[in-house]
Amino acid sequence: LYLTSGVLFILALRGLSSPETSRQGNLFGIFGMIIAIIVTFLVVGSFSKGFIYVLIFLLTGGIIGTIIAFKIPMTAMPQLVAGFHSLVGLAAVLVAISAFLDPDAFNLGKVGNIKTASLIEMSLGASIGAITCSGSVIALLKLQGIMSGSPITFMNCRKKFSKNDIEVINQHDILVVSGGGLFLYDTFENNESDWQWGISEELLGQISIPIIVYAVGYNKFRGQRDFNSRFDSTIKLLVEKSLFFSLRNSGSCNAIKKHLPEYLHKKINLNFCPTMLLNEKYKLKHQTTNSVGFVLAGDRLSNRHENITKFSNEIKKFANYLSKIGKKIILINHQNDTWLQNQIQFDDTIDLFQADSRKIYETYSNVDTVVCDRGHAQMIPFSLGCKILTPISHNKLKWFLDDIQLNEFGVEENDSELGDKLIKQYTQQEKLGWENIHIDRMNKIKQRYFENMSFIKTKLSELNLN
Repeated sequence: LYLTSGVLFILALRGLSSPETSRQGNLFGIFGMIIAIIVTFLVVGSFSKGFIYVLIFLLTGGIIGTIIAFKIPMTAMPQLVAGFHSLVGLAAVLVAISAFLDPDAFNLGKVGNIKTASLIEMSLGASIGAITCSGSVIALLKLQGIMSGSPITFMNCRKKFSKNDIEVINQHDILVVSGGGLFLYDTFENNESDWQWGISEELLGQISIPIIVYAVGYNKFRGQRDFNSRFDSTIKLLVEKSLFFSLRNSGSCNAIKKHLPEYLHKKINLNFCPTMLLNEKYKLKHQTTNSVGFVLAGDRLSNRHENITKFSNEIKKFANYLSKIGKKIILINHQNDTWLQNQIQFDDTIDLFQADSRKIYETYSNVDTVVCDRGHAQMIPFSLGCKILTPISHNKLKWFLDDIQLNEFGVEENDSELGDKLIKQYTQQEKLGWENIHIDRMNKIKQRYFENMSFIKTKLSELNLN
């Protein structure tokens, strides 16, 4: 039976290595532990007072484990597994030490006269347990970001890449390509790729390490010219070479597929922007306030709006309504977003330009509703529990609302009734159970993140890149 228990533990570890078999792996581990505990009790046979303590500790450990399991975020599951696994190794070491110091209690002989086979067993148990414990602790520290692992080199993609850059890249184990506005041609116009990474098809083909394209965005503005053939050829090659290729909303996924042959469509994955999970680090609680924040982009106004005067008048109409019903209206600036200051009398202005991430998250955790037409001014506030209202001036804004199934709270920026519709939507939101909506959508986002990260780790493990 002990052998059966051991086999089940091995099957459990194997099952936990993949998201598809993780549930089965958990069941194997549970049954293996139940068998081990029952057999141990039956073998000992004598239920002395010592077993009362054993039962107390079993009950205590079970309660603590249950509480942790319910509270642990999905994104912290790898750390949890590593932490608990270290305790398994530590237990093996302690058992080996106990058996060596008191072999008679384990029916292994007397002190100084322990059977050779038992000594070998103790040595293996202690050494393997110590390796397991120390390795798991190191894994936990690395996953939590407390201990650094392999060196990380950051490279700015907005330049014309050379052979020397490719040589630098190939000295590493893996290349991660990430960033919101990469699929856009005009911030860094170039003749290499027609998007933000200035790399030619020839040089891209010379990258010899695994590539992960993580949660990028298709940010071409409405009315801008289509990407040229260099875009299509470099993106096709990048998708072919990538271990994992993802975009941050379903609309971006569908948009990029139009530039790819159909056989590559299955490699395109949805992965929400990681900024939506950063509050797992800060643990900020959203505060219910009487405030409405306005984050309306002041750059590229001609790309965003058909009639800027009409748009600002409609926003002013909505702001005046909020003031009339006693709401505190706040202008929030990320970059060039103060352009409405001369037209609307805001109660407060918060400048987040070049602010650190914690300051940004703390700000939004204290705002009740955010009126936004910047992508991150949608995603970050929503992740914290803010209600969001969106004048849609870019497709990505609509695509995000579609993904979280809240497209009824977006209005086209050129809508002739924009102000009135925002008032109506604001009134509707006040009557909704927004907290439950937020929890439901964020659980789905976290689940998607967990599944994708499990897939990436499995692929890296297959390449011995743990």
